[in-house]
Amino acid sequence: MTRTSIFKLIYQLTLIGGLTLLFWSSLIILKNSTVKSDELSTSQAVSELKASAFLSQASGLNSIETAFINAVPGADGTEIFVSVSGVNGGGNPIFLTVDPGSGGGNHKGGYAMTLSGTTYLATAIGFAPGEDVGSDGDDTMSITTTVGSQVVGTGEINFERAFVETGQPETISVDNGDFVLEFLNTNSFQSNTYVLVMSTNAPPGPLPFGSHLVGNSYNLRPSGSLTASQKLMTLNLKYLEPLPGGSDPHSLTILRWDALSGVWQAVGGTLFADSHLVTLATKSFGVYALATTPQWHDAFSELSLSGVSNRSNTVRGPGQAIILDNAASGSVTSIPITPSGADQWGTLTFSATLPASTSLTVDVLDATNSVVLADVSSGTDLATAGVDLTTYPSLKLRANLSAVSPPQSPSLHEWSLTWGVEIHQAYLPVVMK
Repeated sequence: MTRTSIFKLIYQLTLIGGLTLLFWSSLIILKNSTVKSDELSTSQAVSELKASAFLSQASGLNSIETAFINAVPGADGTEIFVSVSGVNGGGNPIFLTVDPGSGGGNHKGGYAMTLSGTTYLATAIGFAPGEDVGSDGDDTMSITTTVGSQVVGTGEINFERAFVETGQPETISVDNGDFVLEFLNTNSFQSNTYVLVMSTNAPPGPLPFGSHLVGNSYNLRPSGSLTASQKLMTLNLKYLEPLPGGSDPHSLTILRWDALSGVWQAVGGTLFADSHLVTLATKSFGVYALATTPQWHDAFSELSLSGVSNRSNTVRGPGQAIILDNAASGSVTSIPITPSGADQWGTLTFSATLPASTSLTVDVLDATNSVVLADVSSGTDLATAGVDLTTYPSLKLRANLSAVSPPQSPSLHEWSLTWGVEIHQAYLPVVMK
Protein backbone atom coordinates (compact mmCIF):
# COMPACT_ATOMS: atom_id res chain seq x y z
CA MET A 1 0.00 0.00 0.00
CA THR A 2 1.42 3.40 -1.00
CA ARG A 3 1.82 6.31 1.41
CA THR A 4 -0.96 8.17 -0.46
CA SER A 5 -3.34 5.23 -0.03
CA ILE A 6 -2.58 5.10 3.70
CA PHE A 7 -3.39 8.81 4.09
CA LYS A 8 -6.66 8.34 2.18
CA LEU A 9 -7.64 5.41 4.44
CA ILE A 10 -6.89 7.41 7.60
CA TYR A 11 -8.95 10.34 6.27
CA GLN A 12 -11.91 8.08 5.46
CA LEU A 13 -11.83 6.43 8.90
CA THR A 14 -11.65 9.83 10.59
CA LEU A 15 -14.57 11.13 8.52
CA ILE A 16 -16.70 8.05 9.33
CA GLY A 17 -15.87 8.40 13.02
CA GLY A 18 -16.79 12.10 13.00
CA LEU A 19 -20.11 11.49 11.25
CA THR A 20 -20.94 8.69 13.69
CA LEU A 21 -20.23 10.99 16.64
CA LEU A 22 -22.38 13.73 15.06
CA PHE A 23 -25.23 11.24 14.55
CA TRP A 24 -25.27 10.12 18.16
CA SER A 25 -24.91 13.68 19.48
CA SER A 26 -27.88 14.71 17.35
CA LEU A 27 -30.24 12.36 19.14
CA ILE A 28 -32.63 13.96 21.61
CA ILE A 29 -31.55 13.00 25.12
CA LEU A 30 -34.31 12.77 27.68
CA LYS A 31 -33.28 13.44 31.24
CA ASN A 32 -35.50 13.02 34.30
CA SER A 33 -35.23 15.63 37.03
CA THR A 34 -37.29 16.83 39.94
CA VAL A 35 -38.52 20.41 40.22
CA LYS A 36 -40.53 21.63 43.18
CA SER A 37 -43.76 23.39 42.31
CA ASP A 38 -42.69 26.55 44.14
CA GLU A 39 -39.37 26.71 42.29
CA LEU A 40 -40.68 26.93 38.72
CA SER A 41 -39.75 30.24 37.12
CA THR A 42 -41.41 32.10 34.27
CA SER A 43 -38.25 31.80 32.18
CA GLN A 44 -38.34 28.01 32.57
CA ALA A 45 -41.97 27.93 31.50
CA VAL A 46 -41.22 30.10 28.44
CA SER A 47 -38.31 27.85 27.47
CA GLU A 48 -40.45 24.73 27.79
CA LEU A 49 -43.25 26.40 25.81
CA LYS A 50 -40.84 27.23 22.96
CA ALA A 51 -39.40 23.73 22.99
CA SER A 52 -42.89 22.24 22.99
CA ALA A 53 -43.93 24.44 20.06
CA PHE A 54 -40.78 23.46 18.15
CA LEU A 55 -41.33 19.73 18.70
CA SER A 56 -45.03 20.00 17.78
CA GLN A 57 -44.26 21.76 14.51
CA ALA A 58 -41.45 19.33 13.71
CA SER A 59 -43.80 16.42 14.32
CA GLY A 60 -46.64 17.90 12.25
CA LEU A 61 -48.97 18.02 15.26
CA ASN A 62 -50.56 21.40 14.44
CA SER A 63 -53.93 19.98 13.38
CA ILE A 64 -57.36 21.58 13.28
CA GLU A 65 -58.53 19.41 16.18
CA THR A 66 -56.05 21.13 18.52
CA ALA A 67 -56.55 24.67 17.22
CA PHE A 68 -56.84 27.56 19.67
CA ILE A 69 -59.96 29.62 18.88
CA ASN A 70 -60.50 33.22 19.95
CA ALA A 71 -63.67 35.25 19.39
CA VAL A 72 -64.47 38.91 20.10
CA PRO A 73 -67.95 40.46 19.79
CA GLY A 74 -68.35 43.55 17.65
CA ALA A 75 -69.32 46.81 19.35
CA ASP A 76 -72.49 47.19 17.24
CA GLY A 77 -73.84 43.75 18.20
CA THR A 78 -74.17 42.47 14.62
CA GLU A 79 -70.87 40.62 14.22
CA ILE A 80 -68.34 38.36 15.91
CA PHE A 81 -64.65 38.34 14.98
CA VAL A 82 -63.15 34.84 15.07
CA SER A 83 -59.49 33.88 14.89
CA VAL A 84 -57.85 30.44 14.79
CA SER A 85 -54.20 29.85 15.61
CA GLY A 86 -51.96 26.85 16.10
CA VAL A 87 -53.01 25.30 12.80
CA ASN A 88 -50.88 24.03 9.95
CA GLY A 89 -53.42 24.30 7.16
CA GLY A 90 -51.16 22.73 4.56
CA GLY A 91 -52.62 25.03 1.92
CA ASN A 92 -56.16 23.69 2.39
CA PRO A 93 -58.98 26.21 3.00
CA ILE A 94 -60.31 26.49 6.56
CA PHE A 95 -63.97 27.27 7.21
CA LEU A 96 -65.92 28.78 10.10
CA THR A 97 -69.51 27.60 10.55
CA VAL A 98 -71.94 29.29 12.93
CA ASP A 99 -75.14 27.44 13.89
CA PRO A 100 -77.77 29.31 15.93
CA GLY A 101 -79.80 26.25 16.85
CA SER A 102 -83.37 27.12 17.80
CA GLY A 103 -82.73 30.50 19.39
CA GLY A 104 -83.75 33.86 17.98
CA GLY A 105 -81.58 36.83 17.08
CA ASN A 106 -78.86 34.67 15.55
CA HIS A 107 -77.49 34.14 12.09
CA LYS A 108 -76.46 30.83 10.55
CA GLY A 109 -73.58 31.06 8.12
CA GLY A 110 -70.43 29.55 6.70
CA TYR A 111 -67.27 31.58 6.12
CA ALA A 112 -63.96 30.87 4.40
CA MET A 113 -61.21 32.02 6.75
CA THR A 114 -58.33 34.14 5.48
CA LEU A 115 -54.74 33.65 6.57
CA SER A 116 -52.99 36.62 8.19
CA GLY A 117 -49.46 35.69 9.20
CA THR A 118 -50.00 32.47 11.15
CA THR A 119 -53.62 33.17 12.15
CA TYR A 120 -56.83 32.44 10.29
CA LEU A 121 -59.54 35.12 10.48
CA ALA A 122 -63.25 35.43 9.70
CA THR A 123 -66.12 37.75 10.64
CA ALA A 124 -69.50 36.17 11.37
CA ILE A 125 -72.29 38.65 10.64
CA GLY A 126 -76.05 38.98 10.88
CA PHE A 127 -76.56 38.88 14.65
CA ALA A 128 -79.37 40.87 16.22
CA PRO A 129 -78.08 43.80 18.30
CA GLY A 130 -79.38 44.38 21.80
CA GLU A 131 -80.11 40.70 22.42
CA ASP A 132 -78.39 37.82 24.19
CA VAL A 133 -77.10 35.26 21.71
CA GLY A 134 -76.76 31.70 22.95
CA SER A 135 -78.74 32.09 26.16
CA ASP A 136 -80.88 29.16 24.99
CA GLY A 137 -77.76 26.98 25.00
CA ASP A 138 -78.05 26.06 21.30
CA ASP A 139 -75.55 28.39 19.63
CA THR A 140 -72.35 26.79 18.36
CA MET A 141 -69.47 27.43 16.02
CA SER A 142 -67.03 25.00 14.46
CA ILE A 143 -63.86 25.07 12.39
CA THR A 144 -63.35 22.55 9.58
CA THR A 145 -60.93 21.73 6.79
CA THR A 146 -60.23 18.80 4.48
CA VAL A 147 -57.38 16.32 4.55
CA GLY A 148 -57.52 14.49 1.26
CA SER A 149 -61.16 13.49 0.89
CA GLN A 150 -61.83 13.56 4.65
CA VAL A 151 -63.42 16.50 6.49
CA VAL A 152 -61.87 17.14 9.90
CA GLY A 153 -62.84 19.75 12.45
CA THR A 154 -63.18 20.91 16.00
CA GLY A 155 -66.70 19.70 16.53
CA GLU A 156 -69.35 22.02 17.93
CA ILE A 157 -68.16 24.70 20.33
CA ASN A 158 -70.80 26.32 22.53
CA PHE A 159 -70.80 30.08 22.92
CA GLU A 160 -72.95 32.84 24.36
CA ARG A 161 -72.73 36.53 23.58
CA ALA A 162 -74.58 38.65 26.13
CA PHE A 163 -75.78 42.23 25.91
CA VAL A 164 -74.69 43.68 29.28
CA GLU A 165 -76.74 46.79 30.00
CA THR A 166 -75.67 49.35 32.57
CA GLY A 167 -77.91 49.19 35.61
CA GLN A 168 -78.67 45.49 35.04
CA PRO A 169 -76.95 42.30 36.32
CA GLU A 170 -76.06 39.61 33.78
CA THR A 171 -75.24 35.90 33.87
CA ILE A 172 -73.50 34.12 30.97
CA SER A 173 -73.39 30.31 30.96
CA VAL A 174 -71.84 27.82 28.52
CA ASP A 175 -71.28 24.06 28.36
CA ASN A 176 -74.41 23.32 30.40
CA GLY A 177 -73.21 25.45 33.29
CA ASP A 178 -69.65 24.11 33.43
CA PHE A 179 -68.55 27.74 33.12
CA VAL A 180 -70.65 30.64 34.40
CA LEU A 181 -69.71 34.33 34.32
CA GLU A 182 -71.72 36.65 36.57
CA PHE A 183 -71.90 40.43 36.52
CA LEU A 184 -73.58 40.95 39.87
CA ASN A 185 -72.78 44.65 40.05
CA THR A 186 -75.13 46.71 37.91
CA ASN A 187 -72.37 49.15 36.93
CA SER A 188 -69.79 46.71 35.60
CA PHE A 189 -69.25 48.91 32.52
CA GLN A 190 -69.55 52.61 31.75
CA SER A 191 -71.90 51.88 28.86
CA ASN A 192 -73.80 48.97 27.33
CA THR A 193 -71.28 46.31 26.34
CA TYR A 194 -71.33 42.96 24.54
CA VAL A 195 -69.46 40.11 26.23
CA LEU A 196 -68.77 36.73 24.61
CA VAL A 197 -67.89 33.51 26.46
CA MET A 198 -66.86 30.25 24.77
CA SER A 199 -64.54 27.29 25.00
CA THR A 200 -61.24 27.87 23.20
CA ASN A 201 -61.37 24.28 21.86
CA ALA A 202 -57.75 23.78 23.02
CA PRO A 203 -55.56 25.65 25.52
CA PRO A 204 -53.41 28.43 24.02
CA GLY A 205 -50.28 26.81 25.46
CA PRO A 206 -48.94 24.06 27.76
CA LEU A 207 -49.97 24.16 31.40
CA PRO A 208 -47.35 24.68 34.15
CA PHE A 209 -45.27 21.69 35.23
CA GLY A 210 -47.28 19.20 37.24
CA SER A 211 -50.64 20.79 36.37
CA HIS A 212 -53.44 19.06 34.48
CA LEU A 213 -56.40 20.67 32.75
CA VAL A 214 -59.83 19.97 34.23
CA GLY A 215 -62.55 20.49 31.63
CA ASN A 216 -62.14 23.15 28.92
CA SER A 217 -60.30 26.45 28.84
CA TYR A 218 -62.62 29.43 28.34
CA ASN A 219 -62.35 32.72 26.51
CA LEU A 220 -63.99 35.86 27.99
CA ARG A 221 -64.02 38.82 25.60
CA PRO A 222 -65.88 42.17 25.70
CA SER A 223 -66.51 44.32 22.67
CA GLY A 224 -64.08 47.11 21.86
CA SER A 225 -60.62 47.20 23.38
CA LEU A 226 -61.66 46.65 26.99
CA THR A 227 -59.39 44.42 29.04
CA ALA A 228 -61.20 44.74 32.38
CA SER A 229 -64.58 45.52 33.89
CA GLN A 230 -65.20 48.45 36.24
CA LYS A 231 -66.47 46.19 39.01
CA LEU A 232 -65.63 42.66 40.05
CA MET A 233 -67.19 39.85 38.05
CA THR A 234 -67.44 36.26 39.28
CA LEU A 235 -66.14 33.20 37.42
CA ASN A 236 -67.62 29.81 38.36
CA LEU A 237 -65.95 26.65 37.03
CA LYS A 238 -67.43 23.23 37.74
CA TYR A 239 -65.49 19.99 37.91
CA LEU A 240 -66.24 16.28 38.02
CA GLU A 241 -64.52 13.59 40.00
CA PRO A 242 -62.33 11.66 39.76
CA LEU A 243 -59.86 14.40 38.90
CA PRO A 244 -56.79 13.68 36.71
CA GLY A 245 -54.45 11.31 38.49
CA GLY A 246 -56.91 10.95 41.34
CA SER A 247 -56.00 14.42 42.61
CA ASP A 248 -57.73 15.91 45.63
CA PRO A 249 -60.05 18.88 44.87
CA HIS A 250 -57.90 20.96 47.25
CA SER A 251 -55.22 20.88 44.54
CA LEU A 252 -57.46 22.81 42.11
CA THR A 253 -56.73 26.37 41.07
CA ILE A 254 -57.82 28.73 38.30
CA LEU A 255 -55.23 29.74 35.70
CA ARG A 256 -55.24 32.79 33.42
CA TRP A 257 -53.30 32.88 30.15
CA ASP A 258 -50.70 35.67 29.98
CA ALA A 259 -50.53 36.37 26.26
CA LEU A 260 -47.58 38.77 26.68
CA SER A 261 -45.24 36.22 28.26
CA GLY A 262 -46.94 33.19 26.68
CA VAL A 263 -47.48 31.27 29.93
CA TRP A 264 -50.30 30.40 32.31
CA GLN A 265 -50.45 32.29 35.60
CA ALA A 266 -52.12 30.85 38.72
CA VAL A 267 -54.77 33.30 39.98
CA GLY A 268 -56.29 31.13 42.72
CA GLY A 269 -59.98 30.68 43.37
CA THR A 270 -62.21 29.54 46.21
CA LEU A 271 -63.09 25.85 46.45
CA PHE A 272 -66.61 24.70 47.27
CA ALA A 273 -66.10 20.94 47.21
CA ASP A 274 -69.68 20.18 48.23
CA SER A 275 -70.87 21.90 45.02
CA HIS A 276 -67.93 20.72 42.86
CA LEU A 277 -67.18 24.36 42.12
CA VAL A 278 -64.23 26.77 42.12
CA THR A 279 -65.01 30.51 42.00
CA LEU A 280 -62.92 33.60 41.36
CA ALA A 281 -63.71 37.31 41.67
CA THR A 282 -61.79 39.31 39.05
CA LYS A 283 -61.95 42.33 36.76
CA SER A 284 -59.66 40.90 34.06
CA PHE A 285 -60.91 39.44 30.79
CA GLY A 286 -58.93 36.76 28.95
CA VAL A 287 -58.57 32.99 28.79
CA TYR A 288 -59.18 31.01 31.99
CA ALA A 289 -58.90 27.33 32.89
CA LEU A 290 -59.32 25.11 35.90
CA ALA A 291 -56.40 22.80 36.64
CA THR A 292 -54.95 20.51 39.28
CA THR A 293 -51.57 21.67 40.62
CA PRO A 294 -48.72 20.14 42.66
CA GLN A 295 -50.05 21.87 45.76
CA TRP A 296 -52.65 21.03 48.40
CA HIS A 297 -54.37 24.13 49.81
CA ASP A 298 -57.22 24.80 52.22
CA ALA A 299 -58.65 28.20 53.17
CA PHE A 300 -61.63 26.74 55.07
CA SER A 301 -64.12 28.29 52.64
CA GLU A 302 -66.85 25.69 53.18
CA LEU A 303 -69.16 25.19 56.11
CA SER A 304 -68.50 21.44 55.82
CA LEU A 305 -64.71 21.96 56.09
CA SER A 306 -64.00 19.29 53.48
CA GLY A 307 -60.24 19.61 54.01
CA VAL A 308 -60.46 18.83 57.74
CA SER A 309 -60.38 15.29 59.17
CA ASN A 310 -60.55 16.09 62.88
CA ARG A 311 -61.19 19.03 65.21
CA SER A 312 -60.91 19.42 68.98
CA ASN A 313 -62.35 22.54 70.68
CA THR A 314 -62.12 24.52 67.43
CA VAL A 315 -64.71 26.00 65.05
CA ARG A 316 -64.88 27.87 61.76
CA GLY A 317 -65.09 31.45 62.98
CA PRO A 318 -65.51 34.90 61.41
CA GLY A 319 -63.64 35.38 58.16
CA GLN A 320 -63.58 31.61 57.55
CA ALA A 321 -60.66 31.16 59.98
CA ILE A 322 -60.24 28.28 62.41
CA ILE A 323 -60.44 29.53 66.02
CA LEU A 324 -60.84 28.11 69.52
CA ASP A 325 -64.39 27.27 70.59
CA ASN A 326 -64.24 29.30 73.81
CA ALA A 327 -61.53 26.95 75.11
CA ALA A 328 -57.99 27.31 76.41
CA SER A 329 -56.59 24.91 73.83
CA GLY A 330 -57.66 22.96 70.78
CA SER A 331 -56.50 21.58 67.44
CA VAL A 332 -57.50 21.04 63.82
CA THR A 333 -56.11 18.30 61.56
CA SER A 334 -56.19 18.19 57.77
CA ILE A 335 -57.32 15.27 55.67
CA PRO A 336 -54.50 13.03 54.36
CA ILE A 337 -52.48 14.77 51.66
CA THR A 338 -51.42 12.20 49.05
CA PRO A 339 -49.68 13.71 46.00
CA SER A 340 -50.18 12.44 42.47
CA GLY A 341 -47.10 12.18 40.23
CA ALA A 342 -44.79 13.49 42.97
CA ASP A 343 -41.09 12.82 43.42
CA GLN A 344 -40.48 14.57 46.74
CA TRP A 345 -42.20 16.73 49.33
CA GLY A 346 -42.02 20.51 48.97
CA THR A 347 -42.86 23.51 51.13
CA LEU A 348 -45.32 23.87 54.00
CA THR A 349 -46.84 27.35 54.42
CA PHE A 350 -49.61 28.69 56.62
CA SER A 351 -51.14 32.04 57.60
CA ALA A 352 -52.27 32.85 61.14
CA THR A 353 -53.16 35.77 63.41
CA LEU A 354 -51.87 35.69 66.99
CA PRO A 355 -53.36 38.17 69.46
CA ALA A 356 -51.48 38.76 72.72
CA SER A 357 -51.35 35.76 75.06
CA THR A 358 -52.25 33.28 72.30
CA SER A 359 -50.17 30.78 70.34
CA LEU A 360 -50.44 28.53 67.30
CA THR A 361 -48.04 25.82 66.17
CA VAL A 362 -48.21 23.42 63.22
CA ASP A 363 -47.11 19.78 63.25
CA VAL A 364 -46.60 17.39 60.33
CA LEU A 365 -48.17 13.96 60.90
CA ASP A 366 -48.04 10.69 59.01
CA ALA A 367 -51.11 8.75 57.92
CA THR A 368 -51.42 7.15 61.38
CA ASN A 369 -51.33 10.56 63.14
CA SER A 370 -47.80 10.04 64.46
CA VAL A 371 -45.72 13.23 64.59
CA VAL A 372 -43.13 13.46 61.83
CA LEU A 373 -42.10 17.08 62.48
CA ALA A 374 -43.25 19.22 65.40
CA ASP A 375 -43.70 23.00 65.55
CA VAL A 376 -42.79 23.61 61.91
CA SER A 377 -42.27 27.17 60.72
CA SER A 378 -44.17 28.46 57.70
CA GLY A 379 -41.96 28.20 54.62
CA THR A 380 -40.21 25.00 55.74
CA ASP A 381 -38.95 22.71 52.97
CA LEU A 382 -39.98 19.25 54.14
CA ALA A 383 -37.56 17.44 51.83
CA THR A 384 -34.66 19.46 53.23
CA ALA A 385 -35.99 18.74 56.73
CA GLY A 386 -35.62 15.02 56.02
CA VAL A 387 -39.23 14.03 55.23
CA ASP A 388 -38.89 11.42 52.49
CA LEU A 389 -41.81 10.84 50.12
CA THR A 390 -41.10 7.11 49.86
CA THR A 391 -41.25 6.71 53.62
CA TYR A 392 -44.17 9.11 54.01
CA PRO A 393 -46.32 8.95 50.84
CA SER A 394 -49.19 10.63 52.73
CA LEU A 395 -49.07 13.39 55.33
CA LYS A 396 -51.46 15.39 57.50
CA LEU A 397 -51.13 18.88 58.96
CA ARG A 398 -52.19 19.66 62.52
CA ALA A 399 -52.53 23.11 64.05
CA ASN A 400 -52.40 23.44 67.84
CA LEU A 401 -54.17 26.55 69.19
CA SER A 402 -54.00 27.93 72.73
CA ALA A 403 -55.11 31.06 74.61
CA VAL A 404 -54.59 32.31 78.14
CA SER A 405 -57.92 34.16 78.32
CA PRO A 406 -60.74 32.60 76.28
CA PRO A 407 -62.71 33.56 74.25
CA GLN A 408 -59.61 35.32 72.90
CA SER A 409 -58.11 33.01 70.27
CA PRO A 410 -55.48 32.71 67.57
CA SER A 411 -56.80 32.30 63.99
CA LEU A 412 -55.60 29.90 61.30
CA HIS A 413 -56.55 31.43 57.94
CA GLU A 414 -55.12 28.92 55.45
CA TRP A 415 -52.39 26.36 54.91
CA SER A 416 -50.79 24.57 51.97
CA LEU A 417 -48.25 21.91 51.12
CA THR A 418 -46.44 21.55 47.79
CA TRP A 419 -44.47 18.67 46.28
CA GLY A 420 -41.85 18.22 43.60
CA VAL A 421 -42.82 16.93 40.17
CA GLU A 422 -40.80 14.97 37.68
CA ILE A 423 -40.18 16.76 34.39
CA HIS A 424 -38.50 15.81 31.15
CA GLN A 425 -35.90 18.11 29.65
CA ALA A 426 -35.09 17.80 25.96
CA TYR A 427 -31.53 18.67 24.92
CA LEU A 428 -31.52 19.52 21.21
CA PRO A 429 -28.36 18.99 19.13
CA VAL A 430 -25.81 21.60 18.20
CA VAL A 431 -24.68 20.92 14.62
CA MET A 432 -21.33 22.29 13.46
CA LYS A 433 -19.80 22.24 10.03
